[in-house]
Amino acid sequence: PVICKIYTFQNSRDAAGLIGFLKDKNPTYREAAAIACASVQAAETVTPLAKLLKSDKKNAVRLAAAYALGQVGESQAEPLLLDAYKHEKSPDVKQAILEALGKCGTEKSGLTFLTSLDVSGQPDRVFMGKAWGIYRFSLRNIVSPKGNEIMIAALAQNTPENVRFVAA
Repeated sequence: PVICKIYTFQNSRDAAGLIGFLKDKNPTYREAAAIACASVQAAETVTPLAKLLKSDKKNAVRLAAAYALGQVGESQAEPLLLDAYKHEKSPDVKQAILEALGKCGTEKSGLTFLTSLDVSGQPDRVFMGKAWGIYRFSLRNIVSPKGNEIMIAALAQNTPENVRFVAA
């Protein structure tokens, strides 16, 4: 019944109703509410989603919060994503943060961060997040020569296949 209520808030685009569930003690409800916020795409969800991303103990909830912040697409999420990346340990969540950055970041901060980010020694998922982030920037017509160089270099045979796919 609680998940149905979350879906009802999502279908009626009721961001205020969803925000309450982002604080629920049940992580399943927090995750579902975060994913619903991705659909609603309301600016007022940015701060509560960023709090989840920074402090929730469950990887799945932080992953959903990062995804939702990207889908909301508000540039005010950029510094929150950059800050969360510094403290994040999970490669899956890092990947989601980097892709979200490409959906809402600016060339000056977000793209510069991505193009200067050293992912050597990191799991492939982090490299994939960097590639997805640069790709998402390009979909918004935000490109840089360094970003182009990174994507071309990622086409090399020794690059993991999933990263080459994104670069292509």
